Amino acid sequence: MIALFLNSAFAQYQVDQLGEFKIESLRVQVQGQQKESSTGGFKLNDSWLRFSWSLKDDLDAISSVFELGTPDLTRESLFFNPKNKSELVLTQVWLRYKGKFADTKVGLMPVPFSNRGVLGFDQNSFPKSQWEEQFWFPQRDFGIEFHSHYGQYDTRIMVHNGESSTENLDGRFWASSAWSYIPSDELKFSVSAMVGQTKSESTASATAQNFGFSIDPNANSKIRVVSFLAAKSWAKRSWLAEYGLGDILQPDQEKKKFGFGLLQSSWPIAPSTSILGRVSQIHSDYKEVNSLTRGYGLGFEFRDQKEVLSLTVFGEKREEKNQVQNDLLTVQFRLNTLR
Repeated sequence: MIALFLNSAFAQYQVDQLGEFKIESLRVQVQGQQKESSTGGFKLNDSWLRFSWSLKDDLDAISSVFELGTPDLTRESLFFNPKNKSELVLTQVWLRYKGKFADTKVGLMPVPFSNRGVLGFDQNSFPKSQWEEQFWFPQRDFGIEFHSHYGQYDTRIMVHNGESSTENLDGRFWASSAWSYIPSDELKFSVSAMVGQTKSESTASATAQNFGFSIDPNANSKIRVVSFLAAKSWAKRSWLAEYGLGDILQPDQEKKKFGFGLLQSSWPIAPSTSILGRVSQIHSDYKEVNSLTRGYGLGFEFRDQKEVLSLTVFGEKREEKNQVQNDLLTVQFRLNTLR
């Protein structure tokens, strides 16, 4: 009996010391796209396998996440040099200390900016918006984040590399933050902001000019952007409104302004079917009318009874001053389970 008791106590001690390890989330998304110009294809994107570990006591908790996913999740912003990444990469790996008044997180993690950074990736049924599709901003990056939640108010502040990589070639840091008011579980208002500086070492071959931005990749720059967001989700219904604006500052040049925004909604029309609608706009240079693109999208999402498997069909009409063939039809097959 004594030996049995000692073995049991030792096993409990090991559990307490090693903590809890589990598979937290699995998401697989295969996306097919067909453009008006008769180009298209299938790809794997927005997919991951996420593991979590936690060690808790009465006062605080230490936790960690390790996630493997598709390279689009850690794709660098179009303001930086493109990097070659394999088909499967580390998309999150961080350690968090949860204290009484605030959490501290270090490692590779989501950047708290815009709707995906504020609301999360997991529940988004829509294809990427125009600025997400062009990777205007980093989605995940290496850095340190401070997160506090008090009553109906939530604050996240992150200092990060900006380049979505451990290689911070220009040695400059970026700062991103989100301030949210959450009056209920269904409703959220948020203001998020991002500011950073770049040097030519990390921007010489950047692709921003290809998408209408008036920026010299061989000059130092300062980029500032702010986003205003309101979202509601209830009884399988949802709506999201977002408006953002920013500017680019470079030596001996005028300030260049840009903007983006969307209004989208999902509404059930049957127990396993929802209709999706979205109106969006991007303007990469306010002084150039040809850099303005508007999008009008309509689609449907079909789900199984357990809401593990889903199929989304979404068409989007895009309009510019000089019309180009870029209307888009997107088909998404998704497995999303083990949350």
